[in-house]
Parts: sequence; structure tokens; C-alpha cells
Amino acid sequence: LGEDIHQAFLVQPSATDPRLTVQTKEREVVETAGARILLAETVLTLDASGAYRGVFTCHVDNRTEQFLELTLPSEARLWTAHVAGKPVKPMTGSGSVRIPIVKTAEGDLDYEVVLKYGGRMDSIGRFDRVEFPLMRSHEIHSELTILSD
Repeated sequence: LGEDIHQAFLVQPSATDPRLTVQTKEREVVETAGARILLAETVLTLDASGAYRGVFTCHVDNRTEQFLELTLPSEARLWTAHVAGKPVKPMTGSGSVRIPIVKTAEGDLDYEVVLKYGGRMDSIGRFDRVEFPLMRSHEIHSELTILSD
């Protein structure tokens, strides 16, 4: 048959007037969140007494969601919340926070959500394992995450 042949079809011997037909297979459409975090950046500052301050900045592109729901680090307090350069009032619950976010239209640019928070970490020994006090998103996941000190 030659080396450049990549597909072959077999005709049923009992077929009269054989034809090659294509049939599409319908699948259910999966509804995903119409929002995404293009970039999430956290800057942490830790002092000698174990107190820390964090600035969480994310660039959001949102078509469908009303809120950005995040989990605060253990025993952290949210200090300020800004969405698209304007202060917003977050809704806080047991360890989580809901930030009202702006819906964008097709072609709109992404906007920043900036959250400032703080808390206290246990003292760190020389060989201790460290878990950084970072905010975590529930429904909208980040495409790129950066942590700096």
C-alpha cells in the first residue's frame, strides 16, 4: 500500500453500494465558571515577633460570578479590600471571605482585586517546616501564582 498511507477503511463484503459516512456524536455541554484569575501575587512581610502582613493582588476576568470566595489563613484578619481601584465591603464568615467582584463584558480588560490582611505565626526554628499564610480561592482558580517577600 505504500509508506504514506495513514488510514485505510474496510468495506463489508455483503454491502451493496458501499459509502463512507461520518456521524457526529453529541455531548453534553459542561458549564464552567465564567471567571478566571490571570495572575495572583502575594507579598508577605514577617517581623521578628511572628506578626505578618500580606498583600494579595489578583487580576480577574469575570463574566458570570458575583463573588470571589477565599479562605483566609488560620486566625488572620482581613484589613482592606479593593476591587478595580475602589474599596468594597467583604462578607466574612468562619475562615472565609466573599469579595463582591465586577462582571466584565467580552473584550473588557481584567481588573485588580487587592486584599490586605495580617496575623501572627508561631515562632520558626532552624529546621521547622513552614506553612506560609496564603489566601486560597474556592471556585475561581489562578492561572499563575507568585509569592514574594
